[in-house]
Formats: sequence, C-alpha cells, structure tokens
Amino acid sequence: MSADELRDLINQLVKIPALWDAEDIAVYLKVAPRTVAEKYAKLRDFPPAIKIGGQSRWKPEEIMDWAEGKKIKRRKITQNLRTNLVE
Repeated sequence: MSADELRDLINQLVKIPALWDAEDIAVYLKVAPRTVAEKYAKLRDFPPAIKIGGQSRWKPEEIMDWAEGKKIKRRKITQNLRTNLVE
C-alpha cells in the first residue's frame, strides 16, 4: 500500500486535524511527544513546523510522507546489510 493510499484510508476512517502538534505526531509514530520535540523536529529532513501563537504545528500529510520515506530507507539499509552478510 502506498503512502497516498494509506493517507486516503486514514482520512476515510478518522477525521484528521488540519494540523498536528507534537503529541499528534507522537501518537502516529508511536513515540513519546518529547521525542518528537527534542529529536525528530531537529532533523534536517523533518518537515518544517508552522508556528502559531509560538507553538509548532505540522501538516499531517508531510509527517506521513516523511515517516514513509524513513521506513523505505530503513528497509533498503537492512536489505543491503543482509546481502553483504550473505556474500
């Protein structure tokens, strides 16, 4: 299932807020909100936050795309490691 198909399915099943805060992202990624704020949000490739009243918010689509990209990269790295171990 592609990221777009997954996003469409989630949108059909759950009303997604227009913008996510660190807690929403934490629920989606299954990590602590502190991990989002102190680790992920500081990564260069993490989607940029939208500042509203001094608080950070993110577009859910961008977070989902970012997470899907991380998953694909991890899968490729794992496959490369396995291939190198077999050789």
